[in-house]
Amino acid sequence: MAADEQLRRKLLPEDWKWCLVRGKDAFGQGTSTDPLSTENTLKKVNSKRHRQTGLGVVTGDASNGLVAVDIDGPLAEEAFKKILGESWPATLTPGTMSWRGRPGRRQLLYQIPPGIRPLLGKFTKEQMVPELKGTDDEVCIRYNGCYSVIPGSMHPDTGKPYEWIDRHNGEPALAPGWLVNFMMESGKAQEVHSFLPASYLERQDASTDYTYRQMRRHFFMRGGLLEQLLAKEDGFSSIYVSEVWDNQPLSVENEEKGTLVGGCPFHDSNSGKSFTLWPNLNWYCHKEETGGDALKLLHALKERDIDAGEPTPIQLQGYLTEIAEVVGSHYPEDFRDTLTVKKETKYDTTRALLDHIREIGERFENPAEEEIELMILADEYGVRRSPADLRFLLAKDEAYRVSGRALTARELCLKTADPEFIIPEIVQKPQTAIIHGDANAGKTALCAALATVVVRGLPFKVRDEMMPVLAGKVLWFTGDCNDTEMKMVLLDADLEDNNDFIVVPDFKLSHKARFQREVSRHQPSLVVIDSLSSASDAGVDENKKEAAEPLYWLNSKNGTLWPACAILIIHHDNKDGQYRGSSAIRAAVSEMWHVAEVPEDKREHLPNYLNQRLVTNGKSRNGMKGRKLLSTLNDDYTVQLEDWRPEGFINADGQLSIRDRVLKAVRDSDSPLTRQQIEIMAERPLGDAAVRKALQRLVMKKLINQREAGGSTTRGGKITHEYFALKASRGESDNNLSHWERSTGMTEETPMGHNGTPMGQLADLEPKEAERPPNPTVDSAPPIPDQLEMNKVHLSRMGQPMPKKANVPLGNEAITGISANGTAEENYRDQIVAEMEVGEPPSWDELL
Repeated sequence: MAADEQLRRKLLPEDWKWCLVRGKDAFGQGTSTDPLSTENTLKKVNSKRHRQTGLGVVTGDASNGLVAVDIDGPLAEEAFKKILGESWPATLTPGTMSWRGRPGRRQLLYQIPPGIRPLLGKFTKEQMVPELKGTDDEVCIRYNGCYSVIPGSMHPDTGKPYEWIDRHNGEPALAPGWLVNFMMESGKAQEVHSFLPASYLERQDASTDYTYRQMRRHFFMRGGLLEQLLAKEDGFSSIYVSEVWDNQPLSVENEEKGTLVGGCPFHDSNSGKSFTLWPNLNWYCHKEETGGDALKLLHALKERDIDAGEPTPIQLQGYLTEIAEVVGSHYPEDFRDTLTVKKETKYDTTRALLDHIREIGERFENPAEEEIELMILADEYGVRRSPADLRFLLAKDEAYRVSGRALTARELCLKTADPEFIIPEIVQKPQTAIIHGDANAGKTALCAALATVVVRGLPFKVRDEMMPVLAGKVLWFTGDCNDTEMKMVLLDADLEDNNDFIVVPDFKLSHKARFQREVSRHQPSLVVIDSLSSASDAGVDENKKEAAEPLYWLNSKNGTLWPACAILIIHHDNKDGQYRGSSAIRAAVSEMWHVAEVPEDKREHLPNYLNQRLVTNGKSRNGMKGRKLLSTLNDDYTVQLEDWRPEGFINADGQLSIRDRVLKAVRDSDSPLTRQQIEIMAERPLGDAAVRKALQRLVMKKLINQREAGGSTTRGGKITHEYFALKASRGESDNNLSHWERSTGMTEETPMGHNGTPMGQLADLEPKEAERPPNPTVDSAPPIPDQLEMNKVHLSRMGQPMPKKANVPLGNEAITGISANGTAEENYRDQIVAEMEVGEPPSWDELL
């Protein structure tokens, strides 16, 4: 495929910069010093006046730290392999993007970690094997001011296109340690602060004598405090203090370059060689893949945090004063020759800091602009806080403000709506879940299948019955798919003409205002974020707890800052088949669903297992852990999704849970049942709290419904409820949806609370009925409701047959006259089960 066609199809990163090439020469406006954006490149490729033969990607800072390693010739490859030893990137499996123009030659493409890019601003290109100079072979490292001709472009000597060895999914790997070391040793030392905003460099605290820029210069300049410190014996160890260097000391790795290696002060190092320090105190941690200059190292050591970043002006002045004392000078008195001008602050520091933080969050939707403003704000207030710290302070303030008075359990239950289940028991709102699996496990297709169920309100199999689904909109935030790929997802799911499926492209989790605005505007039932990695900002490390901060925000604000919805976040597994990242990510969400191939021990149930995936709930706050869904790829590319329970209602011990007994009893009945009838069918004691709670949960999860039993009350005057199954299919039975609609005037879409009233209406809960003593007196024994339609009730076998009893007449008269030989409950049950034959389940005629 031609180079420009790869770019047009988004097979290459859009944030890279380009130049048009004829052969190997750049021409036109696109050069290594004046590169073209992707958009402008494609415009010029389509222009007839240009006769390019391909494209060159510009390396260095222009393309976010791209660095090319050009291995040109067999001697170069041999020397390259000898230098690197075990670290040598194999020819066919280099672990990063790689291509060739001729046999025996290849080019590798890596990306420099963000933390050390500012230190390599003056690195252009350098020969890695000096002995090859003057030959036709070379190993050349190219960075700023260079470009590399990419595959799909024509090679000027062979007349054939450059070809990929490994496209590596269009993403270069991070630069390995050997490459970082070479570039840091070869690069020219420089004072680096260009990555800081000019407004930040000009700031100064009220108590500092100089601006931030001036104080940095006092530290780095020739003859400055850093140079004086390193010239003094034991000067380094008196300021740069780390206990790890007592056990894993810094030792010389390269005497010619003065490079030191040792243990890292910020994490345990088995080898004691994960930390590299160069003579100008530029540094790099190979495990954390981050580094910086001497000032950043000093601040990180003081704060005991590798990600401490830049010190505030007041902190920097404190460091300079401390160094001055060690080298025998005075700061700032000895630096009075530098003119300083006090500048007015941007923010009124007499106001509460939190007021400014709130206003900045509301004013700046762009997270980069917000971060700069928060840096300036922290500087002007002289606080030791990063932008992330300030946001965390604001979150704590918001949590305190929304926290209300203490509530009794009854008050809280009355004021709080039940969770609203979109798919009974499976998907509810509010809820936040991660769906993770290997690449190509079908995570996106699975979420698209769920979206199809929701937008169309299709029935969904739950516990072996097709259940009605609450139809609603779906909002899909994508950072993984381009528009063409997203279109294919929609075509496969037959959603191309659907107006209730809304796609929001190029999404980042830091776009909180955008997320809140879109969800409030469309009010979806289901939100999908595809995926966690692509939606995270550049530089966010999933292995650190900071990566979970947006997930905590999504989970805690769902239903408060925007209408409640179910949020599914697609994520990728690591090489061990587990979810990738910090344990804080797992802790931040309600549920974790793992998508994987069907294991061998389950395939006997699934003859089509090659086209199927098991989705297993690995973590749940709602008692769903271990639950499985089955997704099936159909011949028409649609995906069918259903609750999967091949073992039926029987668990490994051959027993039913109380909840499953209750559900089966209600489903097997042709008419609504009272709680007492359900207790009998489930073989539970009358007044059983487990049955009461099972009914409450099943109603809440939309698996069954309840209504008042025709005005019938218990002897205590409490209303008796009767329960019936909810099913997607409509039939003639009295408990189907059409009957419920006729008898109550309510439709199947009407959300119901756990007390049987429409959602949002406050009604008395039912716990009073459950508060009766576990062993009631003879007079308080509950009767079987008179209005039961006996000819419409089917009682299925729930367990072992009941023993045969003596023939005792049933009815209220018999109940009243029970002897006191046993408890009232035992006597009552003895009469109910009287005259039952062993082996066959009883009928209601026999029971009554």
